[in-house]
Amino acid sequence: MNRRDRAFTLIELLVCIAIMAILSAIVMPAYITAIDRANQETCKARLRVVALASRAYFDEHGEHAKSLRQLYNGGYVDDELDLRCKRTGKPYVYARPSATADRATIFLSCVATGTRKGQRPHFYGDAFIFARLSGRVESQRQ
Repeated sequence: MNRRDRAFTLIELLVCIAIMAILSAIVMPAYITAIDRANQETCKARLRVVALASRAYFDEHGEHAKSLRQLYNGGYVDDELDLRCKRTGKPYVYARPSATADRATIFLSCVATGTRKGQRPHFYGDAFIFARLSGRVESQRQ
């Protein structure tokens, strides 16, 4: 056997590259979806932390915090990253509820409530995550 018999031909090399490209094209959407779901779950967990901190603040002071920063400065939230959306890195949108607000009131979200579809941070721009005064954290996809 000479050296030519053991080497890859150009066609074999191109076939291998094509197979790898096809496999990566198949796997990439699943990978992106997995990353997005992980970001959603992280965002939900952070919103739960902030919702519980807000509840603790309300129980202690009899009123809701004026801002999320007040929760952090008061020691109700340990990590400043808990006040930001995992996907965008922007601070959560906080709407200070009144003392008589219903428990179903949405007071914390990763985007402003009027944000249009396609500009939301989760599920390819279609979903956002929010917290209610009851402490329930949900995602909405329209």
